Amino acid sequence: MIRRIGQVCVACLLLAVVEAQAVPVSFQFAANAQSFGTTNGGVPVPGSFYDSAFVSTPISGAFTIETDTLGTPAYIYQDGGLLESGAFYLNPVTELAFNIGDQQFNFATSSPPAGSNIRESTISVIDRPVPSTNPLTNYDSYNFAVYFGPGVFSGPYSHLSASLSLVRMERDLSLISSGDLLANLEPSENWDLFFTILDSASPSQNYQIHAPVTNLTQVSSVPEPGTSALLALGLVLTVAAVRARRQTS
Repeated sequence: MIRRIGQVCVACLLLAVVEAQAVPVSFQFAANAQSFGTTNGGVPVPGSFYDSAFVSTPISGAFTIETDTLGTPAYIYQDGGLLESGAFYLNPVTELAFNIGDQQFNFATSSPPAGSNIRESTISVIDRPVPSTNPLTNYDSYNFAVYFGPGVFSGPYSHLSASLSLVRMERDLSLISSGDLLANLEPSENWDLFFTILDSASPSQNYQIHAPVTNLTQVSSVPEPGTSALLALGLVLTVAAVRARRQTS
């Protein structure tokens, strides 16, 4: 009886371990710079970012997210009150690498501890439960952002920070129908890329590139539902069979 209980406990532990494993999923994206501009006078940036030939510069990259990142409710202010309308995810991105022309940028998470306020990346998914009475705000959205601290540039620009955002805005409220982290990362003609450079000493001033996204493709997949459980069950049955052979020999 004790041996049976022990075997059941081993099975439970194996299932828990396998199910708890993070499942990374990767995407590739491409865009073409369409415009650049500044806010409140902007900040000094490398000269290449102001070259007139910069417009139409190709931008391409890839990123990886952890699909088991826990979300919290997202809210919007509408009709005089707060409405729960989707989900917010803190630090779901583990890697990001992209090129703007011949300039390369890389990000890898430092894995902030759970419960910390360190913000390296965010994803917010807005799925309005009811249409907005204001046509200017009547849309659903998916907002992906990764934040680079100082040091992303070298030399006299080493104090500057930057962020990369991928934003999907859908006027058709039926297209984003949940706050799901992965399901809404799908091709749409309404994706835009924004690369923002700022000085933390004067965050209201920035330089920003806008680029319509021309491609967004998932390049690795999530295991089918139940795959992890079957793998764990296989491990348990293997262990049990080995033990049975030893006891009968």
